[in-house]
Amino acid sequence: MIACHRSPLIKRIVQRRRYLCFVLIAAAAISAAAWFTGSSEFDFIDGPEFVLCGTNLELPHPPGYPLFIFMLRLFSIIIPCKHLDYACLRITSAIFAGGGLIAAYAAIRSFRCSRAGALTGSILLFTLGP
Repeated sequence: MIACHRSPLIKRIVQRRRYLCFVLIAAAAISAAAWFTGSSEFDFIDGPEFVLCGTNLELPHPPGYPLFIFMLRLFSIIIPCKHLDYACLRITSAIFAGGGLIAAYAAIRSFRCSRAGALTGSILLFTLGP
């Protein structure tokens, strides 16, 4: 009988795919955590200001967060919200949290850290306090 064993290339592809699944699951979990732990109503700190400034692409108080305001406006155009409101802001923030975890994983991997270390580091970055 012919022995069936995987080549090193196939092993690496399978391992990368497995860690990609872990990264995507972690990103979804971080997005869900951002959604469920966020305030369901205006928080009277920055939320109302971001919603109002995102409507007209105005800048809020310094430092202004221009990229966040622009992305909030862009998100409200791409995803059909009836109007830009606090729920749309929360959805955007949750998606940014998941995307940030993926970006953090890629950044940590670029320093030649292990996949498990990069995944752990990116999860810790988004779950630890400021």
